[in-house]
Amino acid sequence: MRNILLIFACLFCLSAGLNAQILSPLPPGKIDLIVLFPPGTNEANIARCRTELGATEESISFPSGTRVWRMADTGTIKGITPFSYSFIKNPTDAVGRVQGRTNGVGVGIVSYVQINTKTQAPLTSTIKKTSDLPQFNSCGLDGELMVSPLGSRNVKVAILDTGLEHKDIEGLHPVLKHFALLSERRNFSTSTRDMTNVKDDHGHGTAVASVVVRGFMELGSNLCQIVPIKVLDKTAQGTLYGIIQGLDHAMNIKADIINISVVSQEKTRPKGKTPIEMVMNIAEARGILIVSAAGNDSQNIDLDENIRYPACAQSKNQIVVGAATCYNENVASFASVGQLSIDLFAPGEGVGVYSLARIGGGEITSGSSFAAPTVAGVAAALLTHMSSRNLVALKCAILEWGTTRSILAGKCVTGKTIHAPRALEKLASCGAVVLPPVVSVREILVDIQIGADPLLGATDMVKLVVLFSGGKTLEFDKINFKQNWAANSLQKIRRTLPADTNLNDIVGIRLETKFSNTIGSDTSWDLNRVIVSTNDGRTVIPRINQSGAPLHRFAGGSFSREFRR
Repeated sequence: MRNILLIFACLFCLSAGLNAQILSPLPPGKIDLIVLFPPGTNEANIARCRTELGATEESISFPSGTRVWRMADTGTIKGITPFSYSFIKNPTDAVGRVQGRTNGVGVGIVSYVQINTKTQAPLTSTIKKTSDLPQFNSCGLDGELMVSPLGSRNVKVAILDTGLEHKDIEGLHPVLKHFALLSERRNFSTSTRDMTNVKDDHGHGTAVASVVVRGFMELGSNLCQIVPIKVLDKTAQGTLYGIIQGLDHAMNIKADIINISVVSQEKTRPKGKTPIEMVMNIAEARGILIVSAAGNDSQNIDLDENIRYPACAQSKNQIVVGAATCYNENVASFASVGQLSIDLFAPGEGVGVYSLARIGGGEITSGSSFAAPTVAGVAAALLTHMSSRNLVALKCAILEWGTTRSILAGKCVTGKTIHAPRALEKLASCGAVVLPPVVSVREILVDIQIGADPLLGATDMVKLVVLFSGGKTLEFDKINFKQNWAANSLQKIRRTLPADTNLNDIVGIRLETKFSNTIGSDTSWDLNRVIVSTNDGRTVIPRINQSGAPLHRFAGGSFSREFRR
């Protein structure tokens, strides 16, 4: 366990130094200090303070300016009283004014951090494996969780968790591959020293991510990008500094929303702001919404003996979500409650998620870990309709226009569960600048690379047949009408689909050639490559990409060929 003593003065500083990095293992007899100084603090004074402690600077995380100093563990520091928080003008007085304590953090926690205690995802044991994931979830409340239609603005969601599953060399679970922005991924866990390795060796992060994007997946949209920020290891544990680094990285990549299905418990309510709150305040100034899980211990987190972070942080840009039952929106038996600390409830029992490939298929699972990303996903969908970030309007739409449940009275601030359609309806009245509606477009795009043998008969016709799940088809005749397809040419075919087409239902295409057998007609042609994509008016999604030399020769008795996903 890494112990961290917190020293802070007022806010944070940005200063020259080491870039944020994964801390090296803590040597015996050493402790790590999280040190925060006000912006503009003289570097000479900071160096003097560090020298007096006999500490070395191990890392700085930006933009918060959170520093980690490593020093000898001498047991106690003279003149320090536990939990004596105060604002300090002279950083050299810090050691005499503030003390942290050594403390192990249990399941699902983020310590408020005088120490680099363990953090963990709040897990439950109610997991049921299934061969397939339900279309949206297992609640039967899909209508209350879906924002439809979506808008036109792209939204980025940072997920602080155990990472994302890697199924192949390119990366991800097939359901998540269209949403993951891997170029901005980052690892701050101690699983590996590789800061770009976000492989999910636990499964919690993959499950959480599948809940965030499920509404976008159902509507066949790629407007939501998710960025995996790995802060927990294969046992779903991490450190406080890792969480702070994750928050900093989310700000650096300009995330719109941060999901934190991680909690930490403390037995004493601190005086003044905690480091988590201080970092969250920076995110608030940038208009970033943070959605956090409330916990799964059936306790009232308003009470000092049950306090945990970040759920109990005093931050205006945070929505704290408790776990409701899936069907009747009652409080889940394991759910934490808090009339002052929890904002609203969302389904957190019997939630359908995607699991690691080594398990196979999906899972039905429970926990506030999955209630939080339900709200994060709705918030992301609402943001697609907003011209810019507006925390007040976004929180108003979600919190003020939920469904009032008498059973939730006294258990959360609003006494409500989330209701996505009503939140969308009330966005403008909450003060958001709502973007004009997007004209719905459904298209299939087919790129056909001709081989060495061209199609030269202008009377010979090629038919495109779109194949849907369930056996349904849609035909487009004469896609080459009065056109010869020259050798090695690229033919780009674009056809409009019915407005109600679910693009995710397309499983493939079939190309059929009808030779006319008249003078000047052809008897064969070569297809070297076919690329099939779909367009919803906002995003073009590749569906099929097959090639060969040739991929297929249309001749003799082989006039037809299917290409499937």
